[in-house]
Amino acid sequence: MDAALTTPIQRQINRWEERHSADFAPKRSFYARIAIGQKRFGSLKKGTESPTVEELRRLAAFFGCSIQDLIN
Repeated sequence: MDAALTTPIQRQINRWEERHSADFAPKRSFYARIAIGQKRFGSLKKGTESPTVEELRRLAAFFGCSIQDLIN
């Protein structure tokens, strides 16, 4: 995937996959934990919608990154 076309959330997913040597395949428990629905998460991941500050906080906590990493 071209880095220039990759969203910040997708980059964090890629880093998660590298750290865990596994594909990121979220289950319902993931969506419940981050309190973001599957469809909404897909939109955030593609960059078609912008995350709220609260969503950024929960995603940063899950991925172990800063909110700034999810914005830039």
